[in-house]
Amino acid sequence: MNPHTTNLLALAAAALFLSGCPHNRYSLRLSPDKGGWKRELTVEGVEQKVPKDELRALKTAYRLDPRRVAKRTYRVAGRFDSSMPDDIGGGVGGFFEAASPWGRALVYFETFRGSDDPYEQIAARMATVDRVVDLAIGWARHELGDGDEADALLRFLDGKLRRDLKSRTIYDWLAWNAAVSSGSLYPVANGPGAAADPSPFDDGVRASRRMAGEGVRLLQERFLARRGYPPFGESPFLSAPVQDEEWLYRMLVPDGEAGIDERSEVARTLRRLLVEERGDDLERSITAYVMGTPEFRAFARSFGGEERDDDNLVGEYLAELGVAQTLFSISDDGTEDELEVELVSGHEPVETNGRWDAASGTVRWAGRIDRRAAAGLPYGHLPDICYARWAEPDRAAQERQFGRVAIEGPVLFEYVEFCSSLTEAEHAEWDHFAAALDAAGIDRLLKFRFSGEEKPAVRTRDALGRLYEAISGKNLPDAIE
Repeated sequence: MNPHTTNLLALAAAALFLSGCPHNRYSLRLSPDKGGWKRELTVEGVEQKVPKDELRALKTAYRLDPRRVAKRTYRVAGRFDSSMPDDIGGGVGGFFEAASPWGRALVYFETFRGSDDPYEQIAARMATVDRVVDLAIGWARHELGDGDEADALLRFLDGKLRRDLKSRTIYDWLAWNAAVSSGSLYPVANGPGAAADPSPFDDGVRASRRMAGEGVRLLQERFLARRGYPPFGESPFLSAPVQDEEWLYRMLVPDGEAGIDERSEVARTLRRLLVEERGDDLERSITAYVMGTPEFRAFARSFGGEERDDDNLVGEYLAELGVAQTLFSISDDGTEDELEVELVSGHEPVETNGRWDAASGTVRWAGRIDRRAAAGLPYGHLPDICYARWAEPDRAAQERQFGRVAIEGPVLFEYVEFCSSLTEAEHAEWDHFAAALDAAGIDRLLKFRFSGEEKPAVRTRDALGRLYEAISGKNLPDAIE
């Protein structure tokens, strides 16, 4: 906005940005430990000390005090069987596994800094739009009085604008999640754990996320243009875009969206407030109205007898209502934390959204995540996700039965999934057959059928077909009796 304009929106935005949190860097290492998983987390305060609230959260999650290891750096560790603690914030997930006599399949899945409930997030945004529009209606009624022109403006605010602002807010939510929280962390060009020369895959992922976000914003621009709104800032669809409060005036007068005659007293008042003397007059008008509302007076009383500047207090009140987030598409306070996750799997993943490092036997994720939500406040976006799926062969068992490690990687993972899907009766049949299976007699697998099935199991269960090919070293025959 115009730097000399200190109005409703600027106050709310300023209050939101001034309420930010410090920038932290998190390094998380996960490694096998006595049948469970060791979780070691290092937290570094980049610009300033790690906040006490952060250290208390870590103590609660690990049930011990974080240990200071360097200036502004703390470390804490614990052993967990499967579920992981919510130490970084907004997190759920952990380790899941299934076993078979020939090996096991493992899955790691964890979320960070977000909510997996999109309905709740969108409903909260819709409620914010309603608060913003109700506030605008109250101010317009207070400033413009009664009359046909004023009534037309109120109908526009309460009808078309309320609906269109909700649609635009959904577009913002989609763009934010597509571009920033699209469900995975990837190494960034400058950040913890980043490669000196990022791979084309990583570059492609970042480009794809940016394009997804930009694509949604182009749709939003087109939607607003089709609905008859003048362009704001740079628009690819309409020429001669305008800025700031003049946009509000053009939205109402003289384009006719609100049915306001340019020659009316209401139009002259709006022009004076929004175009001619938009700074001080508009600020005084909005501040006076907001301070007179019962909701603001209740908010101000929460500060007790503390002396506060009226303008700043109004800005804080509007920021709490979510005005800036709704009208400026501000999803956070601009502060992002850094996160690096290192998973010691020892085996190359069958599937992951991280980066596999064969030399160290680890999967790594690195990137930036939204700041931790304040206590009691929900996250307004989907979480970032780290996941990996891999298989661990039981080498001793396979060598005894097949003379070598015959199945591993994707084949073993799919085989364990197959075993987990069997009914109790099918398990009994298969376990009895599989216990006597060996490499020399692997062709017996081609004739195995489950009770009640006419076709061989290698035809009805894909995992068994791939199992045959892995152990025999041959392709599955086209014709099987």
